[in-house]
Amino acid sequence: MTTSPWFAIAFIAIVPVACSGEQVALNERLFALPSMEPMGGGCTLFELGGAAPQSTETSALDLVVRQKFASNAAIVDVEEGDRVVVERQYDQSFFQSGTVDEFVAQSNTGGQLLLRYWGAFHPDGTAGCAELSDDGAR
Repeated sequence: MTTSPWFAIAFIAIVPVACSGEQVALNERLFALPSMEPMGGGCTLFELGGAAPQSTETSALDLVVRQKFASNAAIVDVEEGDRVVVERQYDQSFFQSGTVDEFVAQSNTGGQLLLRYWGAFHPDGTAGCAELSDDGAR
């Protein structure tokens, strides 16, 4: 049986927070360029206005992708060593908009990683998480 690369690298992180804000789901898909080979993906659930900051981390190509969760936003940093390649912040307006944020991060060795993020409000559980077969392209 062949396993899709999504299943080997997919994750759902549930970030424990106090019940004080809007519950959201941040969907992530990573692709190597120019081949569009899947390099990772998943969904992280957290609460805007929640308590303590939390984080998750994924490595792809020569880059490290970190999601940090502050009280009012998710912050995605793409780093190579000590160098921040790109940083994005997703707040309540992003989750309300229904848009997809897509950007490219390039390593010093020439590797290119396409990152795609979209979010949704979710009332309970994983309702805002897209199926892993959903590549986020709109």
